[in-house]
Amino acid sequence: MDVVGFAEDEASAVRWLREPGHDCQLGIVDIFLKQGSGLGVLKALQNAGRGFKLVVLTDFATPDVRQRCLELGADEVFDKSGEIEALIRYCERLAAGGAATLAAPA
Repeated sequence: MDVVGFAEDEASAVRWLREPGHDCQLGIVDIFLKQGSGLGVLKALQNAGRGFKLVVLTDFATPDVRQRCLELGADEVFDKSGEIEALIRYCERLAAGGAATLAAPA
């Protein structure tokens, strides 16, 4: 996998992800950004008809935060403190062209 873009704040992330020609298969968003939040990024892209997966990677993956992220259109939510391996497996399945779901075999 290659990193094709990076943003430190909500407005820049939304702008980059909406920009034609900025193709990606996966966007990884944190809840806490320098300005704005990952929740704002999810909300802005909720009905955008995006052609890529969007996941949240956060230190604040409480059940309520997970549910809110999924309601706003996140494909998955990963906790930085204990689910990095799950995120890596998710990325590997996505890169291999498989179904990138947590239920998929490792």
